[in-house]
Amino acid sequence: VEDLFEMTGPKAQAVLPVLKRVQEVYPCYWYGVDREYRPIEVKLMGRLSFGEVFGAASQDQLFGFLAHQMEQLIRVKFPACCIAARQLVDSTLTIVDLQGLSWWEMTNSNAKGFVSRLVNLQEKNYPETTGKVIIINAPSIFSAIWSFIKPLLAERTLAKISIFGCDAKQWKPALAKLVDADNLPTEYGGTAGTIDQCR
Repeated sequence: VEDLFEMTGPKAQAVLPVLKRVQEVYPCYWYGVDREYRPIEVKLMGRLSFGEVFGAASQDQLFGFLAHQMEQLIRVKFPACCIAARQLVDSTLTIVDLQGLSWWEMTNSNAKGFVSRLVNLQEKNYPETTGKVIIINAPSIFSAIWSFIKPLLAERTLAKISIFGCDAKQWKPALAKLVDADNLPTEYGGTAGTIDQCR
């Protein structure tokens, strides 16, 4: 972990060559903070192409990259938020946008293995960093996908998750309660510019 955070040592050297490629094809970004000064992560999972992701990196390299991102969160983003808030900040607000979600992308064997390993990484190593998760634009097929994901999550994590369908009139007010407009992209009812401008 120390090597990954500092980007030194053999494990980090395995991650460095693919870092830029993974960032280009793995659509997860950080945007400001919510009203509790928690860093906001936006996961555009509807845009995710597992073919592109696994073409950019091996699973070991990909999870090395994800572990590095989590260590950056804990060691850099959380301390910065604590200073700004003048209080302890040790969890995130995550917005998972499923617009454009493909049944094929989420049901192929590579996708299932990736999701299972990703949940295991989060639950075993960083369980308390999840403050709140808002899933939006969930299509009807998501119920089948959720039936696979839900048993992998601890009860404490499930209690932090809210799921909304594609009706923005339902999920935009939920986001507005948590985040000031200037920290939200315009697609989500904010004034911080479009998602691509905020990246």
